[in-house]
Amino acid sequence: MFRAVPLAAATLALASCAVGPDYDAPSIELPDRFLHAQDGTLLNAATELWWLKLNDPLLAHYVERGNAQNLSIAAALERIRAAEAGLGRVGLNALTNGGLEVRGTRGPDRLGRIDNQVSGGFNAVYILDVFGGRRRATEQALALHEAAQYDAGVVRLAFLSDITDAYLQARYFQAAAEIAKSSIRSRRQLVGIAQQLRTAGATTQLDVEQARRLLKSAEAELPELMAGFESNVFRLATLLAEAPEPLLEEMRSSDYQPRPIGFEGAGIPANLLRNRPDIRAAERQLAAATAAIGVAEAQLYPSLSLSGTITASDSELLGYSDNWSIGPTLNLPILNRGVLDAGRRVAVSEARQAELDWRSTVRTAVEEVQRGLSRTGYLKTQVGKLEETLVYSRRVLELSRSAYRAQEVVLTEVLDAEIALSRDRLSLAAAYRDYALAWSQLQVSGGKGWRAPGFQTDLEREDPHPRRDPLGLSGIFRGGKG
Repeated sequence: MFRAVPLAAATLALASCAVGPDYDAPSIELPDRFLHAQDGTLLNAATELWWLKLNDPLLAHYVERGNAQNLSIAAALERIRAAEAGLGRVGLNALTNGGLEVRGTRGPDRLGRIDNQVSGGFNAVYILDVFGGRRRATEQALALHEAAQYDAGVVRLAFLSDITDAYLQARYFQAAAEIAKSSIRSRRQLVGIAQQLRTAGATTQLDVEQARRLLKSAEAELPELMAGFESNVFRLATLLAEAPEPLLEEMRSSDYQPRPIGFEGAGIPANLLRNRPDIRAAERQLAAATAAIGVAEAQLYPSLSLSGTITASDSELLGYSDNWSIGPTLNLPILNRGVLDAGRRVAVSEARQAELDWRSTVRTAVEEVQRGLSRTGYLKTQVGKLEETLVYSRRVLELSRSAYRAQEVVLTEVLDAEIALSRDRLSLAAAYRDYALAWSQLQVSGGKGWRAPGFQTDLEREDPHPRRDPLGLSGIFRGGKG
């Protein structure tokens, strides 16, 4: 045993720091600005209550309720708690082991005498973190804990996207159903006019039947629109984890189609590194994967532990006795070295994958914001044109009805004007929906709202000095040494 002491001392002298690469936060080259974007930055976008700018108190109330009740958010918070509990497996807890044992026996000895004996022992093992494998494991656990918190932000953004989508879709189908009902009333009036003219001999039965056909076609459209409305309310109920019946009553109390107030900017691409929780989670996953290399590499080196035991026994026949021992243990991985080296190479590859995943997440985020800016801008222009179109459609129908009563035009011209008005009203309602959806998705793509007041847990890591290429991957990908 004492021969191992000099070797242990030499091992301690060789190990001056934790093995494996030290983590440096990655960086990436991004454009200076988005196309079609206004100038400015969005440093605090994550705390913005952007849904309030849709000017709909009921939607805002649903967002607040859903944040407290949504099952996906609740599951994400449980994952944070699990990651926090996992911190108890690292640090000092992972370096110590041992326990107390007490045992009582009664039985005959070799001479046939009955003996009552009580014995106990205490053993303890302390692992010396010579090469920093345990320190790397702690870094890994902390990074995974932070990643779980950012993942909760991803879930919250998905919830904001889903609830606004369901709400805006429900309002569209509700508005479309009201348009269909209005068209039904208008076409019933047209049937009455045609019947009056037929009775007066001023038109034919064909005009009456054509007016009735147009009425029936409007009535046939209504059920599908009502089904679309209720389907999206049921979706809201799932997102809020509530029964659907009260939500149907709340939604039926108004039929306003929300529209965004103003055109929100998207900042610059670099803001996404701070504002998007999926990017920050991917960066924390990279940190965890980098620490895992050190964990795997430390297993290739000798491990040193200090153990001690204390035992005592009390016998009616033999009396009291005790014993103790303490000393170091050195373990050299030899026969399993190939397996351990394979584990290290796997960890290196997984870290490379994690960095590529982070870069891909950043690029995807930039694309999503760019597409959102483009789509939102064009849809806003479309809304304005359709509002102008609707003014002319109403005027054409009014003039054609007056001309038909005066027998200046045939019924088909009135029917065409009726169909055109209904189509233009539906097109405008769809444009309101599409514009509001695109605008909302742009806010989500920019990482807005996931850390709104009351939404987010406290822990958040900031690195004021990010550095490039933490694993030396650029040389590998360019054909250099790994």
